[in-house]
Amino acid sequence: MAQSNYDRVRREVFPLVRADAARLMAVRYGIRQQRIAQMLGVTQAAVSKYISGKTMPSGQRMDKEKLDAYVRRLLAGDSEGAQRYKCALCQSEVKFDCGIMVK
Repeated sequence: MAQSNYDRVRREVFPLVRADAARLMAVRYGIRQQRIAQMLGVTQAAVSKYISGKTMPSGQRMDKEKLDAYVRRLLAGDSEGAQRYKCALCQSEVKFDCGIMVK
């Protein structure tokens, strides 16, 4: 059975977004791992691995400007704005519409 675009994004792109966002939040913004985990919907252990580089999803690094905009919206509690930037990051990474884009 062929994987859907959404499944591909969920398995290949979202982990990359979370890993890069976790590193940015910890390094640039000094956010604690537990808070990062809450914002990204992952465990603190996953955040620790992302930050230390022990878990690095395959793929290229995300667009830095879009990633920073995504993180700033997460930190501001703007989940709708964050989702728009997450979609923009995804579109730049995989070059297709997964069907869940925020318009």
